[in-house]
Amino acid sequence: MNKILLFLLGGCIIGSAITIFSAQNKQKKIPTQQNAESKQNTQQEDRISTISPNILLGFHLGMSKLEYNSLIKQYKNSGKMSIWDNNTYCMHWFETQNITVHDNSVGNFTSTQSFSIIFDIQPKFVNNKLHTLSMLIEPLYDDTILVQTSNIILLKNHISKILGSQPPLNSFHWTFSTYTVNLSQEKIKSKYYEKHYTYYRLTITK
Repeated sequence: MNKILLFLLGGCIIGSAITIFSAQNKQKKIPTQQNAESKQNTQQEDRISTISPNILLGFHLGMSKLEYNSLIKQYKNSGKMSIWDNNTYCMHWFETQNITVHDNSVGNFTSTQSFSIIFDIQPKFVNNKLHTLSMLIEPLYDDTILVQTSNIILLKNHISKILGSQPPLNSFHWTFSTYTVNLSQEKIKSKYYEKHYTYYRLTITK
């Protein structure tokens, strides 16, 4: 995992240059334009593959263990990070635009969906540098009550926007030259009820 930041709020949006055609070259680009565009696209691809994505609120691959622990302490002291269960901490990540949610008692209503990150797995460090970061993602509303959307699609779109790249169709795995990002589903038993809910796992690794 190259640089990754917690519940995914920065992002790298790579713009692309617009080639202006002359009236005589509307259907055919001149070679110098093609070369310039090719060079620019290559530079953009290199940048996407080597930058550290600002996904997880300041946590990124390559940071030292001291930096990691200092950031954890900072979030705890500020109250942004709270106890989820026992010694496991959680933190708000991001909210979506309004979506439609169904409730049996009131019917359909609109609300933002909210996602939180749960620090349930210790990060992996190699040579004192953060190598792998894997965190559980908890949605405010379970998938079963969302209307015409799903949590994994909302997460996929958010991560893709941050990374500046969409994975293949029906895939939730992003591969770059120096790191990979993977999104998956997990069934988690409710702490209060005898039922399971769908959670998600985000793993970023070198």
